[in-house]
Amino acid sequence: MKRLVYLPMAAMMMAFVPVSCNKDNPSGTKTITVPEAVDLGLVLKRADGTTYHLMWASLNLGASKEYEYGNYYAWGETEPKKDYSWAKYAHANGAREKITKYCMYGNADFWGAEGRSPDNESKLLPSDDAAHVKLGGKWRMPTVQEFQALLNLKNDKDHYKFEWYIPLDENGNEILDRNNLAIHGLKITRISSGASIFLPGGGYREGKEPGSRGMSGSGFYWQSILRLPSETTYPPYVTTAYINMEDFGNMVNAESRCCGLSIRPVWEE
Repeated sequence: MKRLVYLPMAAMMMAFVPVSCNKDNPSGTKTITVPEAVDLGLVLKRADGTTYHLMWASLNLGASKEYEYGNYYAWGETEPKKDYSWAKYAHANGAREKITKYCMYGNADFWGAEGRSPDNESKLLPSDDAAHVKLGGKWRMPTVQEFQALLNLKNDKDHYKFEWYIPLDENGNEILDRNNLAIHGLKITRISSGASIFLPGGGYREGKEPGSRGMSGSGFYWQSILRLPSETTYPPYVTTAYINMEDFGNMVNAESRCCGLSIRPVWEE
């Protein structure tokens, strides 16, 4: 496997102090905490050949501690809610066969208004990117390629440590979620600096009920670009970053756009 190139970043190092913004949302969470930008040394290449430095948020969007699941968002929506169904999805006319935005496909079976042509939009606009809307600045949702690059670091064992991690409280006890299940997740550490992020396995939400949680479930994280026509011609689904204990993550999973998933923001320099 071709190893990522690490560029000197001393001049680019930034420190973000978590602060709270007074933003209400239907889930009952009264604040959105601005995370720190964690430098894992990930330098990627743009389509034009230039490189950029990508840093990862220390928290899920809507979380105030690294082990919290944070808020759940439908793809392309910017507020958490109580019902993650097609009937309540912002970008469809009440059903998965009636998508009204972000449709690259000529398949009329999935386009929400008779006589309309696909809009050919494949990447979330800033106004539909929950990470950018809630945090501002250069914060945004990652692309599928960026999340894959993060998970591919597991192959670089000289520079990174991947582990299925169980956070403990100050008394050494497992931390439980609201369903009384122990929290587990993927911890990624850059060995040279000790910088790390923790991706909790918070499952997902579908309809009005929570999906899988904790050890019995896995982590599902949205990315900002539709699945390509070469991958699928089924527009209701979007590729997700899927983390699990067995292989520390892959990108083969896909979920309905209306489902509620976690978001891990990124900051691009």
